Amino acid sequence: MALHFQSLAELEVLCTHLYIGTDLTQRIEAEKALLELIDSPECLSKCQLLLEQGTTSYAQLLAATCLSKLVSRISPLPVEQRVDIRNYILNYVASQPKLVPFVIQALIQVIAKITKLGWFEVQKDQFVFREIIADVKKFLQGTVEHCVIGVIILSELTQEMNLVDYSRPSAKHRKIATSFRDSSLKDILVLACSLLKEVLAKPLNLQDEGQQNLVMQVLKLVLNCLNFDFIGSSADESADDLCTVQIPTTWRTIFLEPETLDLFFSLYHSLPPLLSQLALSCLVQFASTRRSLFSSPERAKYLGNLIKGVKRILENPQGLSDPGNYHEFCRFLARLKTNYQLGELVLVKEYPEVIRLIANFTITSLQHWEFAPNSIHYLLTLWQRMVASVPFVKSTEPHLLDTYAPEITKAFITSRLESVAIVVRDNLDDPLDDTATVFQQLEQLCTVSRCEYEKTCTLLVQLFDQNAQTYQKLLHSPSGITVDKAIQEGRLAWLVYLVGTVVGGRLTYTSTDEHDAMDGELSCRVFQLISLMDTGLPQCSNEKIELAILWFLDQFRKTYVGDQLQRTSKRESESWSLSLILSPGAIMQDPFEVVRLRSDVSRVPEKAWKIVKVYARMSEVLGITDDNHVLETFMTKIVTNLKYWGRCEPVISRTLQFLNDLSVGYILLKKLVKIDAVKFMLKNHTSEHFPFLGISDSYSLNDFRCRTTFYTALTRLLMVDLGEDEDEFENFMLPLTVSFETVLQIFNNNFKQEDVKRMLIGLARDLRGIAFALNTKSSYTMLFDWMYPTYLPILQRTIERWYGEPACTTPILKLMAELMQNRSQRLNFDVSSPNGILLFREASKMICTYAISETEPVLLSTPGMSYPGPHELHHQLRASCTSICSHIYLRGTHYS
Repeated sequence: MALHFQSLAELEVLCTHLYIGTDLTQRIEAEKALLELIDSPECLSKCQLLLEQGTTSYAQLLAATCLSKLVSRISPLPVEQRVDIRNYILNYVASQPKLVPFVIQALIQVIAKITKLGWFEVQKDQFVFREIIADVKKFLQGTVEHCVIGVIILSELTQEMNLVDYSRPSAKHRKIATSFRDSSLKDILVLACSLLKEVLAKPLNLQDEGQQNLVMQVLKLVLNCLNFDFIGSSADESADDLCTVQIPTTWRTIFLEPETLDLFFSLYHSLPPLLSQLALSCLVQFASTRRSLFSSPERAKYLGNLIKGVKRILENPQGLSDPGNYHEFCRFLARLKTNYQLGELVLVKEYPEVIRLIANFTITSLQHWEFAPNSIHYLLTLWQRMVASVPFVKSTEPHLLDTYAPEITKAFITSRLESVAIVVRDNLDDPLDDTATVFQQLEQLCTVSRCEYEKTCTLLVQLFDQNAQTYQKLLHSPSGITVDKAIQEGRLAWLVYLVGTVVGGRLTYTSTDEHDAMDGELSCRVFQLISLMDTGLPQCSNEKIELAILWFLDQFRKTYVGDQLQRTSKRESESWSLSLILSPGAIMQDPFEVVRLRSDVSRVPEKAWKIVKVYARMSEVLGITDDNHVLETFMTKIVTNLKYWGRCEPVISRTLQFLNDLSVGYILLKKLVKIDAVKFMLKNHTSEHFPFLGISDSYSLNDFRCRTTFYTALTRLLMVDLGEDEDEFENFMLPLTVSFETVLQIFNNNFKQEDVKRMLIGLARDLRGIAFALNTKSSYTMLFDWMYPTYLPILQRTIERWYGEPACTTPILKLMAELMQNRSQRLNFDVSSPNGILLFREASKMICTYAISETEPVLLSTPGMSYPGPHELHHQLRASCTSICSHIYLRGTHYS
C-alpha cells in the first residue's frame, strides 16, 4: 500500500517490525518505509498522528526518530516550521510527563537538535531558539515529573552542544559551542547547583523514586556542564589521568565559594550509592580544575577544601564498599596529584593525617585484589607521581613518602603472592593471565618501589629465597603435590616480575651505588632460577615463569645493557672503559677490588661505576662479570626457548620480541655476533633445531606470524659482517632455498595441499622479515637476485591457485609490499640494472592476478584460521587484501 494511504494501525505494525520484530526481512522493509516517511510531504502529519493517537510507546518513538532526522537535514526546514515543532514537543511532553523514559529522551533530543542548529537564527531581531532556557524554567515550577523533564532538556542540550557533528563544518560547531558556553552554560550550572541545594535542605525521602530520579538527572546535568569541551580541545577520553578541566575565568566565583565543594561532599554522604557515585564524578571534575583559574592563595584554599573532603570520606568509608563509589574515589585521588604539586599538598594542614589515611586505604585495596581491580590503576598512579615528585620538593614540611611508599610496595608484593594460593585452590581467573593490566601496574610500581629501596630489596630477597627453596624441595620430592607445586610456580612468577620491575625502576628514580649493588643481588637469584628451569626442560616447565623471566631480562637489558649506557661510559672515559669494561679478567680476579679503589680513581665515570656495582655480586655467584657475559646468557636463553617452547605461542612470541629488541642497537649487534649461540642460529635456522619453524598441523597459521620477527632479527645479525659477501648470504638462505626447491618439485604433482600451503605461508613470512631488515642497496640486491627469476613465479602461482584464501594471499601480498618499500633508497638500482623494471612488472602481475579474484567467492574454510561470519568475513578480508594491493601500487608508482 502506498505510504500516504497508510492508516494508524499500519504505521503501528511498522513500528513493531522496526523495534521489536525478529524477522530480518520485515525489519529491512520497515527501515525502508521509515526513510520513505521522512522524505514524504506527509511526514509531519504522520508524526503528529502517531504522537496523539498512537497506542504504543514504539509509535511515539518512531515519530520522534522521524522528527530528529527531519530537523537534522543539511537543508533545514523554514524557521517558523522549526519553531512550531519545538513548541509542539514542549507542550506535548508537558501535557504527558509520564511517558516512558526512552520516548521522553527521544523527543527532547529533537528539541536539542533544533536549538543547536538554529542557535544563530534570528526572527524579528531576536534569537528565537535561545528562549529554551526560559521555557525550561516553567517546567521547574511544576510537579516532580515536570522538573525532571526540564532538567533532562537542559542536560540533553548541553550534551548536544558539546557533540561534534563531522558531517558539518567544525568551525560552525565551535562557534555555536562557544556562544552557548559564554551565554548560557554558567547559568545552567548555577541553576543545577541551586536545585541540589534545595534538595539537600529538605529531608531526603530515599524511597521516593521521583525524587531520586530528579536528583540523578540534576547531578548528570552538573556533570555534563563540567565535562563540556570549553576550549575546543576534543581531548582523548582514553587519557583520563591527564585530563584538566579548562573552566572559564567567569566561573571563578562559583569555584571560590567553599559551599560549592561542600555541597557535593554532603551529597555523597547523604545519597544512596547509585546517586553518590555521580556526586563523586562531579568532584573528580572539580579536582581537575585548571590551576591558572586561581591565584596562589586561592589555589591553596581550594586544595585545602578538597583535602578536607577526602579526609571526611576516608574517616567514614562505608560508602566506598560500593564498586562505583570506590572507582570514582580512586579517580578523584589520582586527579589531586595530576593537578597539584607535592610541594603544595604538604603545605595543607591536614596532609599528614590524610596521607596516612590514603596509605591505609591503598593497602586495604591492594589486599583485596579481587575487588574492583581496574580501580587500582588510579591508586598506583597517585603514588607513582607522588614518589616521582620527591626530588623536586623545596618545602621544609615532611612529605612522609619515605614512611608510606615502602608499605605500599610491601602490600602489593605480599598481596600478589597470597593471591596465588586462592587462585589455584579455588580455580579462579589468574591475574597473571591479564598481561596488559599486570604490565601497567608493574610500570607504575617500579617508581614507588625505589623509594626506600633497601626495604623493598630486603623483602624481595627474603621472599625469593624462601619460595625458591620450597620449589626446589618440591622438584626433588618423589611425591610432590601438584597443587603445592603450582602455587610455588605462581609465586615465583610474581617474584620474577617484581624483581624485573624494581630493576627497571632505576631508570625512573634517583639511584645510588648501593641501589645498583642491590639490583645485582636480586638479579643473581633470577639468573639462578633461569638455570634451574632450563636444566629441567622439557619435563619441568612453566609458561608463567618463562614469561616472567622474559619480562625480567627485558628490564635488565633496558637498565644495564642498553646502547646508551655503553656510549655514555665510553664518551666520558674511553681509556678507562677499554681497560676495565672490555677486560673481563680485571674484574674476575676480585670483583670487589675495583669497588674498594673507587675513592682513589675519581676520573671513573659514574655510570661505569654502576656497571661494576651491578656485576660485583653476579661475578662472585654466577661468573657474570660484564655485559658481554650477560648477552651470552640472554642468547642462550633465547635459543633454549626457541628449541623447547615451539608449541607455546606466548613464550615464542615474547622471546622473539626480546631478540628483536636486542638486535636494534649497533653496539649490541657487534657484541652479539661474537656469541656462539648467535653463530649457531645463523647457520641452523631450520625446524629441526627450532620447531616453531615447522609446518605441522599442530601449529596454527596465526602462530606463523612470529617467523617474520625471527628473520628480521636474524638478518640484522647477519648484516653486521656480511658486506657484499654473496656466498655468505647464499649459505644463510640455504634452508629457504631447500624449502622453495621442495615446493617447486611437487607443485604440479599429486601432493598434500595443506602442507604446501603452510610451507608457502611460512616462506612468505620469513622473506618479509628478511626484506624488512635489508636497508642497503647491496644487501637488498642480493635478496632480489636470489628470488628472481627462480622463486617469485612460485608466489605468483600461489596467488593464482589460492587467491580466495586470505590466509595464503595476505602474507604473500605483504611480502610484495615490503619488497616495494624504498627504505633508505635501497631500490635505487644501478642505471644498467633491469631490477627496477623487473620488480615493478612482478608487482603489477601480482596485483592483476589478485584483482581477477574480486568477482570470485571467498573460501570460508581455511584450516587453522577462525573468522566471525560469512558476510563479515567477505568484506573484512577483501578490504584487508585490497588495502595491501593499494600499498603495493602506490609504492610502485612512487618509485617509478
